[in-house]
Amino acid sequence: MAKFGIEITGVDEVVASLDRLPKVLAVKAYQPAFEAADAILTPTISAATPVQGLEEFEQRFAGEMERLGREGYGSDAWRARQPGGYLKSPGALRAAVKSKIENDTGGRGGQVTVDWGDYSWIARLVEKGHRNVRGGYYHINPKTGHVSGKGHIIGQVPPHPFARKATAACSEEVVGAFFTGLKSGIEKIGDF
Repeated sequence: MAKFGIEITGVDEVVASLDRLPKVLAVKAYQPAFEAADAILTPTISAATPVQGLEEFEQRFAGEMERLGREGYGSDAWRARQPGGYLKSPGALRAAVKSKIENDTGGRGGQVTVDWGDYSWIARLVEKGHRNVRGGYYHINPKTGHVSGKGHIIGQVPPHPFARKATAACSEEVVGAFFTGLKSGIEKIGDF
């Protein structure tokens, strides 16, 4: 699914300090920076994750899952049997928000990844919009335009870019927290 992050460049003095550090110490210097950025980014995306409409979503698909129970890969019934299945309760998408900090072992940085675990596919549908399809799956080959599947399109759900807006709204604050954390990480290691 959609994974959201912010690329950080600049602050020549901090970068020069990191270049002088051995790789093992540089990795340790980055950790508080990523934790500081994560402390702002994850709660912001979580707060922006939609909650309304989940009960309606469950009710709408309850009958469909029974009706399509014999259909295979790609059907609503198939998706409901997958780990995580459909959302179990209102707020489940918001509760599923989690983050992961990955530090590059070469001391060149890392990344903070925010996603929705088993519900990432639902977050992607909300974020980017999707077709409403009944009667099975419906696929259009992007190269040839060939349509496959026995389903038919009954409507289009417009995108609701909640995660992209939340990321953009807090990007300056995340960058500031990252550099503050990076400076404190370098200071903790020592003056090189």
